[in-house]
Amino acid sequence: MDVELSGTKRALVLAAGELFAEQGVGNASVRTIAEQAGANIAAVNYHFGSKENLYREALEFVLSHCESPLVWRLLEQTEWLATPVSQAETICALIKERSRMYLSQDLPSWYGRLIIRTMIEPTQVAEEVMRKRFVAEEHALTKLFQRLKPELSVQEARIWSLSMEGMIAIYIFGEVPILLSLGKTEYDDAFISAAEARVCQIMLSSLELPLPEWLKEML
Repeated sequence: MDVELSGTKRALVLAAGELFAEQGVGNASVRTIAEQAGANIAAVNYHFGSKENLYREALEFVLSHCESPLVWRLLEQTEWLATPVSQAETICALIKERSRMYLSQDLPSWYGRLIIRTMIEPTQVAEEVMRKRFVAEEHALTKLFQRLKPELSVQEARIWSLSMEGMIAIYIFGEVPILLSLGKTEYDDAFISAAEARVCQIMLSSLELPLPEWLKEML
């Protein structure tokens, strides 16, 4: 469910989130956040009480917009397990949903960078928020892989889940050097589609699932 914000509080959350993503929580000052939000420094204390609480709100806000509706729907369905082809299409759908969420311009690029920075620079607040949102979704994805391959242990299924996420996350973590090498300022649709296709190919081949015809044509 999206975290609803408006007015000065929303402006502060967006400004803080972007600065936290670029500089880290420790390096982003309250003064700079307020200036970027077009607000008074006192507004931070009024709305959040502390920079730590502002960080919590910013992370909650971003993660609420990066949740995967598909993974929860699939947990309630069995049709996708009917054939190897439907299983393959489902894995590709999950990959596409995540790549579009993190790499396209539908959401600000700093959303993904904030999530990655949170993972590599963990804090108590980050761990609390991640446990509430990210961990729950990752556990759901692990269950999907167990349904796909019942012989998998929980740990093995979790590795599949994290491997899929990791192949997409590299494009977030390495966005700056990747775009420099491409001579671009943002990932365009053609690049995202090509990246999705390669991740799909790797996952399906490793899972011994057939490549859909549309995917074969792209490779």
